[in-house]
Amino acid sequence: MTTIRRIYAYVLALAGLSMVALASANLAQVLIDVLLGGPLATNAAAVRDTVALWGAAALVGLPAWLLHWLWIERTARRDARERASTLRRLYLYGILAGAALAVTGAASDVFVAAFGWLVGLPGQGRPVADAILRPLPFALSGALVAAGHWRIATADRVKVGEAGGSATLRRWYLYGVAFVGLLVLVDGARGVLETVWRGLAEPSQVGLIGIATPAAAALVGLGLWLVHWRLLPARLDPTSREADATAVLRSVYLFLALAVGVVGTLVGASQLLYYTVARLLGVDRPGGTGGDLLQAAAEPASAIVVFGCLWAYQRAALRQQAAAFSEAPRQAGVRRLYTSLVSLVALSVLGVGLAGLLWTLGDVLFVVASSGDTWRDQVALFATLALVGLPVWLRHWRAHPSAVGEAQSLARRLYLYVSLIVAALATLSSAAAGLYTLLGVALGKRFDTAVAVDLAHALAVAVVAASIGVYQWRVLRIDSGRGAAVPHPPATPIAAAAAAVAVVEIRAEDEASLQRALAALHASGVQVTLREPVATPVGGDDDV
Repeated sequence: MTTIRRIYAYVLALAGLSMVALASANLAQVLIDVLLGGPLATNAAAVRDTVALWGAAALVGLPAWLLHWLWIERTARRDARERASTLRRLYLYGILAGAALAVTGAASDVFVAAFGWLVGLPGQGRPVADAILRPLPFALSGALVAAGHWRIATADRVKVGEAGGSATLRRWYLYGVAFVGLLVLVDGARGVLETVWRGLAEPSQVGLIGIATPAAAALVGLGLWLVHWRLLPARLDPTSREADATAVLRSVYLFLALAVGVVGTLVGASQLLYYTVARLLGVDRPGGTGGDLLQAAAEPASAIVVFGCLWAYQRAALRQQAAAFSEAPRQAGVRRLYTSLVSLVALSVLGVGLAGLLWTLGDVLFVVASSGDTWRDQVALFATLALVGLPVWLRHWRAHPSAVGEAQSLARRLYLYVSLIVAALATLSSAAAGLYTLLGVALGKRFDTAVAVDLAHALAVAVVAASIGVYQWRVLRIDSGRGAAVPHPPATPIAAAAAAVAVVEIRAEDEASLQRALAALHASGVQVTLREPVATPVGGDDDV
């Protein structure tokens, strides 16, 4: 088939299948309502119209899907290229992703209704059985569609293999849906823990009822994540599993999940620390949150526990992968991008915290914020930012990396130049603001408290920004010096009469591998002469 005809066939097959799946689920819902006395059972006209609508959709969609899918399958049986085509895999994994999300939504409704019934949540005038069973047809329809198309994709892999774009699409589906499931799981678990915390701190029926929705989300997310992170990958053939283990998308998933854990934990820790410090300083409503501190701590503490567990789990998963497989250049690039991004965010938080503390100090010195809770609240907030940002930055930032490749990596240079640009702009802005204030005084403006406060604010920002800028500039100079000359093992002279000369090209994944190869040649008695400096091309290999 030509490309246009193939696109036409897949689009019509998708449309027909969607119509059949939706019609089947809605007709089953009508049947459940009628049998269990749901909202639709008391309205004969509504039952008639609903059956007519979805019955027509099923009668139109079923032949459309069968006609075009049988056409596609007949072509695939004759031509192995069609069975292995990227367009066919896009169709299959797109349907699988849509079906997984449909099952997730329907299962969440089922669990919410079931948990609501268990804790006494009102059924809004609907029978309990109807509320629980009504979403099941959509879950069943989506599960049947997903199971059927996964079997088709599996059969295609067995017959023609899977590589290139086809394998990438499968990884996008598996890791993408697994990531969504992980987010739903973590958010639901945090909600459950927060609800339980509030219920224990102040027992009430409202807290008990509020557990239904987050508990349902946690269960659904757990199922979605387990199926796509554990169950389905385990059913792949050994070749596909081995290829997936070192795939870039897997590293992207692992580091994204780790980033979620890190950010969630830090946000929770900073919020809890802020509340605590502000209360110790005598602030009644830090950040607008009043009442019992134990109740106020429910949200940040639950985030620390849940996201901290995610952080620990993802760190263990990354270490396990690093121990089992050598790090490929692209995977190393993902890791460097992650650490550089976290370092940049942490440095920004630290800088804002330090500048805010100096800013508040200026306000206090000139009696602008010395009354009430204003200065105490500001000190608590900015001190929290500094205390959270500093350890995270120290944990992820390496001023002197051991490998030259790390020092010269694109991610590290982006981090350094972005932070340097921001620091320079902040320094220039604060210097301009301070100079504007001084020029106003020189031209006759009275030097009063407001002028002194403006100068103190400009000085606070300038001191922090300039310090960060100077530090980053020094690191850039050191990194540039390391890349200027790459050391190599000294050559061992051999007898000229017996010498044999050959020109070779050595390619290595990273600088460390290249140095090991040169050292091995040197140890074997071979004289090695570098005709040109070691270069690191964009593709990731090193040429000699």
